[in-house]
Amino acid sequence: MTGAAIFGPMIGLRPRSMSWIVPHRLAVGERPGGSGTTHRRIRREEEICWLQKNDFDAVVSFLQAAHNIAMYEDAGLLAVHVPIPTGEADSHLEEVFGVLDRLVRAEDCKTFVHSDDVDDELCGLMGAWLLHTGLVANQPSAVATVEALTSRPLGPLGRGVIQAAGAGV
Repeated sequence: MTGAAIFGPMIGLRPRSMSWIVPHRLAVGERPGGSGTTHRRIRREEEICWLQKNDFDAVVSFLQAAHNIAMYEDAGLLAVHVPIPTGEADSHLEEVFGVLDRLVRAEDCKTFVHSDDVDDELCGLMGAWLLHTGLVANQPSAVATVEALTSRPLGPLGRGVIQAAGAGV
């Protein structure tokens, strides 16, 4: 039985720690359903339902494993898996930029991006992409903007990702 059959029609639940990076175009958040030992199937289904009901077109996962990809596809969302090992975001910038440029800029997709958590690397990737696109002028602006948008301070790992983007990686 599906969650809807057990609990009735789903109303949807906004993904945890969700923040808009580009309003109504690109959002970032925690993995739908949570991560690792805190992952909950019903919460995952409700959060995916929320993405559908709020007209998201695509989900980009930076998890190393392909968790939830089939669920996104079953829900009619374009699912893109870009596995990024912990601590290696700066070496995947070209791939991340290519995916986000294609989805958000070229295809006009409303896109949700996640890792397990909204952590330093994920926020650093978003700041690096903002710098790459020219939506922010320089590295300090990228740091300040992503901190303001996600309501969290950016540590050395995230700042390093933005610095790598500023160096033309």
